[in-house]
Amino acid sequence: MAPELVELRGSDAPDAAASAAARTDTLLRWSLAAAWAAAAVAGPEPWLLPAPVARVALGACAALAALDLWPRASAVAGLAASLAALPTGVALAPWLAVLGAAAARVGLRLGPSGERLTRVREARLRRSQALLASELHRRRSQRLSEPARSSELARAGDAFERAGRARAELRALGVERGARPLAARLAAALTPPALAEPLARHLDRGD
Repeated sequence: MAPELVELRGSDAPDAAASAAARTDTLLRWSLAAAWAAAAVAGPEPWLLPAPVARVALGACAALAALDLWPRASAVAGLAASLAALPTGVALAPWLAVLGAAAARVGLRLGPSGERLTRVREARLRRSQALLASELHRRRSQRLSEPARSSELARAGDAFERAGRARAELRALGVERGARPLAARLAAALTPPALAEPLARHLDRGD
């Protein structure tokens, strides 16, 4: 077999390490978000921190994990909050599992897998933004007449192509299974018409 073909096939192979890291991080992120949210609402007491402070800290960590905001900083903050909210008595044993999961996520985010996870997150963000921009342009075109309609549809097509490139990157990382852009359609449908054009232009620049 020609060396060029071998090299091409190797480059098209999914990144198994990125795929495994992304799956593990997603599982840890949602498990911790659920545990922190439950503890913030009706968790064990007493904690090392005052109860009101512990509930706010754990609730904030749950929100950051669920929204996947500032993943490295929020992973460290989650571990710190879990340590500071360490309960006493019989609640300590199950809380050690939360501490273990929080420590494992810190290791993922700050360790060798951190760069791969950043690439996955950035590609997902680019795809989501491009899909939303495409939907916004498409919906705006329905309210316009020619030639503005054709121009808007062309912009929708450009955004959809950007989404396709991001999806190809995700497939190369082994973490994308061709999900339908239902979230983008819903977000575009809920966007007020007065905000559709400036938001679409902002997303176009961001891509």
